[in-house]
Amino acid sequence: MLQNVRDAVRGPGLTRQAKRARRRAVRQAAASIWQATERGTVRQRWQAFQDQWQGEEPEAVAVIARVWEGTLAYLAVLEHARERGEHWAPQDLRTTSALERVNRALRQKARPGGTFQSATGLTAALALLFAHRELGPDRLPTDWWTEVLEAGLLAA
Repeated sequence: MLQNVRDAVRGPGLTRQAKRARRRAVRQAAASIWQATERGTVRQRWQAFQDQWQGEEPEAVAVIARVWEGTLAYLAVLEHARERGEHWAPQDLRTTSALERVNRALRQKARPGGTFQSATGLTAALALLFAHRELGPDRLPTDWWTEVLEAGLLAA
C-alpha cells in the first residue's frame, strides 16, 4: 500500500530530486498512520495526513481513502488479543502473509546478483534475513541449513 501511495505522488513542476524528496515525505507521513495501535490515534493520523497532503497530492490521499476501512482490520485483531492478555506486533498482522514477507526479503537479497554464487553467500543472505525478521537461533534448529530455512519459513 505504501508503495502505491509513493507512486501516486505527482509533484508537478518539481525537479527529479525534489520529487524524490516529496515521495519520501508522503510515504513517511502515510506510514506513521499505521504505526499506532489505538483506533482513535490511527484516525487522527489519517485526518492529519489528509489535511497535510490533500491539496498538494490528492492522488496519494485517494489511494489510502479507497481502502481505508479495510486497512483497519488489524486494530480489531490487536484489541481482541489485548482482551486475552496477548501482545501481537502490528507488522505481523498486515494483509501480506508472513511467508510472503520472508520470500520478498529473500528475493530482494537475490535480485542484485541474480543468483547466489556460493553456499556461503546463500547462508549469509539467509542469516541476514532471519536476523532482520527476528527468527534467531532460539527459534530455529541449528542442524542443517535446510532445516533452518524450513523452520524459518514455517515460523514466518
